[in-house]
Amino acid sequence: MKTRSPIILSLILALLVPSVALADRDHGGGGGPPPYPPGQQPHPPGRGHSDHGRHDYGRRGPPRTVVIEDRHHRDADRWFHEHPAWYRPVPIEIEREVIVNRYLPRGYYYRPPVVIVDMLPPPPPGYAYFTVGERVVLAAIATGLIAQIIFGGP
Repeated sequence: MKTRSPIILSLILALLVPSVALADRDHGGGGGPPPYPPGQQPHPPGRGHSDHGRHDYGRRGPPRTVVIEDRHHRDADRWFHEHPAWYRPVPIEIEREVIVNRYLPRGYYYRPPVVIVDMLPPPPPGYAYFTVGERVVLAAIATGLIAQIIFGGP
């Protein structure tokens, strides 16, 4: 056993050392010039553009609203008029709490009918449409924070 362990260790090192050397060479640590002049990287790490193709919106966060055009209002008004009992009524004090930058009231919000969702532009990633009484709102899926009131509100 004692004679095999140095052999196994040398084989493992022989396999690891070339890969470390190649990795070091590919990242500018060895044989060639650095990929960018010192202090002039294209974007500082963690800020600006992401290297993985994702958007990095910084402190502002992703766009949290959708643009509702006149045709969306016309189509929705027509559908609401044809289906007056499409929503679940809520107490007036709950309906008053439906304000931008507040949370959806627990137990009183639902997903709107698919017909309404199909009339609207797609929500931003991480957001969805919800209904609270007659109001259709855009809210964050993870937190329930209301980003925009689409229909039925001020």
